[in-house]
Amino acid sequence: MKTGLIIYVVGNDSENFIDEAKLQGQIPAWADIVEIVAQNNGHYDIHDAWWKLIARGMQRIICKIAEITDSGTIILTQKELRLCGGLARSVLMAIETFFTKYSPCFFKGENSMKRLIICTLTLVMIVSISTTATSSTEKQKTDKKAIVIAVFGTTYPKALQSLLHLQEKMEQAFPDIPVRMAFTSEIIRAKWARRAKDTKWRTAHPEVPEFIYNVRNPLATIAILQDEGYRHIAVQSTHIFAGEEYQNLKSEIEALDAIKTLRERDKPFKKIILGRPALGESGDVRSYREDLVAAAEIIKNDAALALNNKSALVYMGHGNEIFCTGAYVEFEAVLRDANPDLPIFVGNVEGFPEPKRILSGLLNANVKRVTLLPLMVVAGDHAANDMVGDEPDSWKNMFKNAGIEVIPVLRGLGELDGWANIYVRHLKDAITDKGF
Repeated sequence: MKTGLIIYVVGNDSENFIDEAKLQGQIPAWADIVEIVAQNNGHYDIHDAWWKLIARGMQRIICKIAEITDSGTIILTQKELRLCGGLARSVLMAIETFFTKYSPCFFKGENSMKRLIICTLTLVMIVSISTTATSSTEKQKTDKKAIVIAVFGTTYPKALQSLLHLQEKMEQAFPDIPVRMAFTSEIIRAKWARRAKDTKWRTAHPEVPEFIYNVRNPLATIAILQDEGYRHIAVQSTHIFAGEEYQNLKSEIEALDAIKTLRERDKPFKKIILGRPALGESGDVRSYREDLVAAAEIIKNDAALALNNKSALVYMGHGNEIFCTGAYVEFEAVLRDANPDLPIFVGNVEGFPEPKRILSGLLNANVKRVTLLPLMVVAGDHAANDMVGDEPDSWKNMFKNAGIEVIPVLRGLGELDGWANIYVRHLKDAITDKGF
């Protein structure tokens, strides 16, 4: 379906000419033709742009608001203007104009009654079609679907590429459904909000997408989508295992999905579902053991790298201090089963197995060299500091001080196509299992 996009610009500088180049990287890929409504762009109202898109063959039209900030930057927001009913109003205006201007001459003389009947029937049919289209649009509104990718977040611009890669893969898998990103970390969101006001920082980092500066938490992101008319929302966790953060997210999603109203039609959500983390979760619906094996297959090249380095392979996970971290221990066993000739160790920044236990295992195995990687979606703060930082308690320095050579690899799992596809597959499983 050909889709047109109307961008309605608001702000102090909206009198300046605005073209698509000023919205570089913000225009959605699904937009076939874009019309910009601004004071000096030729379109003085949305109807003008709407008719132009209709004339150019667009079958669906969406209108979004763009805002001009105090610094002059143009930001394409996620706010949509409701265009339902616009066709009917335009048709009625056309009918009024026709009868006002042409009825005195058109309905005189021979066959005037025949002309009147034909014209009336034609206009009734047009209004009927437009009303049906509006009704169909209203139904589509209640059936609107959206996807939210819930990530912990990162403050490292380079590490953002892992997260953007996850979003890109999700968009490719679901081309007809909008995909939004949410950060679960309040500290990280606050830091990006501060950077949003720092003109020098933003100028120095043009690679950072505009939406990152205003990224919300999952609840706020879902609330905004609901306000925009989305009633079916699929949330995909990008956590590694079903620990504290995943359980918090799951509780929020289940609570929203459980909201009841006196009338079914008044429910804020028709359906909200959640996809499981990379290493799966307990239960009899989907085997977490199969998820462990699938994840191990994705990172098999790491084992090849370690063998080439003539070293052991060590992963640093995040873990947590509340839930059992046995998933990491079992994942280590799966990796060792797949690579019996390679010493492999999986430890955590928080919880079991702690770094000192990993060091003890390396010494007991008489390991002299390790290839060290983060078992995390992004190679951000934990990788740069806890893993390879200059502090004496970093994993790199702990191992080096024990006489073990360290070959660090700063790579986030989100950079791998295979790992990104894990989350795509898990969301598709959730859609199949829970309906969407």
